[in-house]
Amino acid sequence: MSSITTLPDQGVVFWSVGNGDSTTVVVDRSENIVIQVDLNHAAASEDEVDERTAVVDALTELLEKDENDRPYLAVFALTHPDQDHCRGFDKLLEEVTIGELWLTPRSFLDADEDSLSEDAEAFYDEALRRVNLAKDNGADLAAGDRVRLVGYSSVLETDTFEGFPEELLTNPGEFIEVIDGNDALDDRIEVFVHSPFRADTDESDRNSSALGMHVTLIDGECRWRTLLLGDLAHETIEAVFERSEDNDNTDRLEWDLLLAPHHCSKHAVIDDNGGEADAAEFLRTYAADDAYVAASCNEFRSSDSDGDDPPHLDARDVYEDIVGSDRFIATVEHAADNDGDPIVFDTSDSVCGLAESRTAKANRWRSIGTVTGAPPIEAGEKDVRGGDRPYA
Repeated sequence: MSSITTLPDQGVVFWSVGNGDSTTVVVDRSENIVIQVDLNHAAASEDEVDERTAVVDALTELLEKDENDRPYLAVFALTHPDQDHCRGFDKLLEEVTIGELWLTPRSFLDADEDSLSEDAEAFYDEALRRVNLAKDNGADLAAGDRVRLVGYSSVLETDTFEGFPEELLTNPGEFIEVIDGNDALDDRIEVFVHSPFRADTDESDRNSSALGMHVTLIDGECRWRTLLLGDLAHETIEAVFERSEDNDNTDRLEWDLLLAPHHCSKHAVIDDNGGEADAAEFLRTYAADDAYVAASCNEFRSSDSDGDDPPHLDARDVYEDIVGSDRFIATVEHAADNDGDPIVFDTSDSVCGLAESRTAKANRWRSIGTVTGAPPIEAGEKDVRGGDRPYA
């Protein structure tokens, strides 16, 4: 169980949840603007030897309270409705006020197929409630009722979404400019939507139709760019890069931090012949020289066999080749070395990088977890890893 007592003023937190995603993006802690991307609440983590985190419990303690004395979360974004991305949503909804939901229409298509887990059903029901409110009352919804769809205008021609306000629909290839009713955050965050593609919103599987985003956190000279690509496989990742290059959006491909897609699955960076996929070269091309890869996954095996679930050693090898072994950090390994704590990137201007772990405080100048190559930083001095970093 994690015992961190506060979220960073601004930053990205990867919780140790086994094979699943639970990413907390803190836009501005002083104003209680926090985005949760996916959830894999680990109810079994009360066990002292279990390094997984009961994320809902952690958020309930760490989020600031609203006027009703309930923990407040500005946004919950679901990349796709697999259980390892929404486990615990019903509990989260019960214990936390969620200002706004972000989702792709694929969630609703799966609900029609009667194939969702109980938590995904809970998300579907809550999203549908908000969608109907927007259809009846327009885009000006109160906190706790807000919703944003990611897709194409054709979705508004379906029975489920007919009459839904267009201003609450974001097309891939566009920015989400209003977050939980706030349109004045561009000095702190930019959210660019990469996926799903039009063809993937109807016929593709959940993974291929996942919400993919490029999130830039801004504080002074620190601009920290994170790629969150859900469970996308290499074919879709390649399409993301190709389309952005074709549309002169290459600045939305550059990254300081990558969440390894699909829990460090080889299918994100290895082709069917066992070699590096083009996606690996795209990621290598657009990585900052001092970039990090975080993997939200179970422990790695000593060797892999065909058909094994992620995480895969072949994928880890690719990521370590891109960023270096000291800048590849797996949530479960980090938690084991740091009393269950999550991986924390503090993107405030005074730090602008990987935060110091609780157990590293005895050695003030060590970086968190397995990272050992960072230079020491004197108290009050700006981290030279921030600001204008060169690219590979």
